[in-house]
Amino acid sequence: MLRFVPVARLLRIAALYHGLLGLLATFAPGAVFGFLGLDPPAYRLFYGLAAAGPQVAAIACEVARRRPDLRPGLAFGLMLGNLVGTVVIIVWLVWDEMPAVLWGTAVAAGLWAWLFWGVYAPVEEAPEPHTPGGPSS
Repeated sequence: MLRFVPVARLLRIAALYHGLLGLLATFAPGAVFGFLGLDPPAYRLFYGLAAAGPQVAAIACEVARRRPDLRPGLAFGLMLGNLVGTVVIIVWLVWDEMPAVLWGTAVAAGLWAWLFWGVYAPVEEAPEPHTPGGPSS
C-alpha cells in the first residue's frame, strides 16, 4: 500500500502537517474563526485542548519516525486519533450546521487514518509460488 512513499518520509510529512495545523490553531485563532465566519469560543480551555491535539500528533509522528520499535503503537494511536477526529468533526458539522469548508478537515483526518493504517499494518508482498520440479534453492 505504501510502496510509493517510504514510511519515514510519510511520517515526516504527517508531522509537518499536524504541527502546522496545531500551530495555526494555537497562535492564530482569530484568523481561523474569521475565515470560518464564526465567533470565538466562549471556553478557551476546550479550544486550547483541541488545538493541542494536532501538536501532540506531530510529536508522535516524529518519535515514530525516529524510533521504529515504537512505530506500530504510535501509528495505531495516530490512526485511532484521526478516526475519532473524523467522527467528532462530522457530528459537529451536522449537529451545529457549521461551515461546509470543515468537511475538508474531516476528510483529511480520515485519509490520515488510512495512511497510518498502512504504517501500522504494512502489506507485505506474497512470496513467489514454488513450482514443483523446478530448481530448488
